[in-house]
Amino acid sequence: MVMAVIWLTGINLLGLPENTMLVLLVAVKFLASISGVWAAYRLVDMISAHLLRRAQLTESKLDDALVPLIPRILKLFVTVIGFVFVTDNLNVDVSSLLAGLGLGGLAFALAAKDMVQNLFGSVTVLMDRTFLVGDWVIVGSVEGTVENIGFRSTRIRTFYNSLVTVPNSKSITADVDNMGERRYRRLACKLSLTYDTPPDRIEAFCEGARELIR
Repeated sequence: MVMAVIWLTGINLLGLPENTMLVLLVAVKFLASISGVWAAYRLVDMISAHLLRRAQLTESKLDDALVPLIPRILKLFVTVIGFVFVTDNLNVDVSSLLAGLGLGGLAFALAAKDMVQNLFGSVTVLMDRTFLVGDWVIVGSVEGTVENIGFRSTRIRTFYNSLVTVPNSKSITADVDNMGERRYRRLACKLSLTYDTPPDRIEAFCEGARELIR
């Protein structure tokens, strides 16, 4: 960016032909635009790192799920604004370009139907707090710990240590069993006894178990 600013301020002092000046001006504007977008990306990364540190200091799991989504939204916004900014600096008619993109909007909407469903699924999961990062869940036939909740999918680490990617649209329609929300954990334990076990030993064992529970 510094190089682009220096070129932009000093290019008029070179005394170059007009055609060469036009080419250099376009190149410098393009360089300045790209460096500005890149700086915006790095700024988003700095904000994301700061928010991530703040989220790790809180006990709430909701911010752990929301913080990874914030830089993605900001980078998408920066990309759109940067595209318009770069094309405008290159003297491209942005309005006609956007109008041309609008003609293909219907085809894009049909192709992006699943993406929109997954986006609404992620919003539903976060708003209803169906599950959060770190929860042990069973979604359909997938069981494991939630590692990441994204725009399109949720990543679940199974107990076989594999990573399963579940589309967020499935979280709306499937039965979700959140084992992490249990107040108690039920344990069913069967003990085998021989027929000649004295009753007093059985009663002593049961009393010892009750004492452990107490």
